[in-house]
Amino acid sequence: MLRWSSKTPLQAYSTSKLRLLLRTPVYLNSNLQSHHQVRSLESITSLSAARRARKKHSQVPVDADSYSLLILDMVTTIAECIEQQLLTAVFQPIGSLTSGEILGYEGLIRGPAVYALESPQALFELASREECMVRLERYAARVCIEAFVHARLPGKLFINYSAAAIKEIVNNESDARDFLESVGFPLWRVVIELTEQASPEPLSCLESAVRTIREAGAQFALDDFGQGNANLSLWIALQPDYVKIDRTVVDGVAKSAFRLEVLRYLRGLANAGNATLIAEGLENVEDLMVCRDIGIPYAQGYLLGKPLSAPSARLEDNALAAIHAKSRYFPRP
Repeated sequence: MLRWSSKTPLQAYSTSKLRLLLRTPVYLNSNLQSHHQVRSLESITSLSAARRARKKHSQVPVDADSYSLLILDMVTTIAECIEQQLLTAVFQPIGSLTSGEILGYEGLIRGPAVYALESPQALFELASREECMVRLERYAARVCIEAFVHARLPGKLFINYSAAAIKEIVNNESDARDFLESVGFPLWRVVIELTEQASPEPLSCLESAVRTIREAGAQFALDDFGQGNANLSLWIALQPDYVKIDRTVVDGVAKSAFRLEVLRYLRGLANAGNATLIAEGLENVEDLMVCRDIGIPYAQGYLLGKPLSAPSARLEDNALAAIHAKSRYFPRP
């Protein structure tokens, strides 16, 4: 097995050996205990800064700093990630709080493993700086759809899109249809989630785009409701099929009378607006049971299942047990 040597400078390794090393266990005899520790390279925020730092450290043996710089330098742009097909998809289940059945999965994108861009936050921050956010979103959606079809997972696929990306779908509707037909994925299984990024102005353009998508057969969801730009005016204007309640509202509802009243209020709005609620971020049994008992129909969170490239077709046992248990709080509506 190839090993890092503290006496060998970076330039002594060929590109092929470096890539092999990054895909195998890394042995370091410095204070760096694990290659996972090099992911937090927050201080280097641009390609030029990375290159200047790499040049400065070009004669330094492989330690924490030079290893981090090496990882960042090998994949430095969104274009490289796309062209080299380095992005992968993971899926988190969305389950029914009445039956325990899976409604579908949210598709989430991940950057190249071990690299500084592995986290979606770093990936999309770089895309924002490079002004290629819509290109990344479009490619990420295709990666998720192809992986979802390959995994033969049941139910619907929830895909994250910004307002700008939703408009772009409509402008290239035939291209989107051709892609879905090529992978054998029907539009009725697609749910487009409007992510909470920036205020979608002008709202009239987004309304028109959402209407076109729904008329084509897909469904629409409002993500992270209760935080940032995901507000009541968007709900009224866009009339979503699903509203995903942000975890800041859901987390701790079993111990908070105020959060409980907020969820009851949202349930009433959903009933009036023919929307289906999904509680996000559920991590404990108590919160799940309260959501179930007051009539929140679906939920998502680590308690039900973690994001995985090959997730199970059933919810976690602890979640299923809580869903089918007797109420500890009050009768179901």
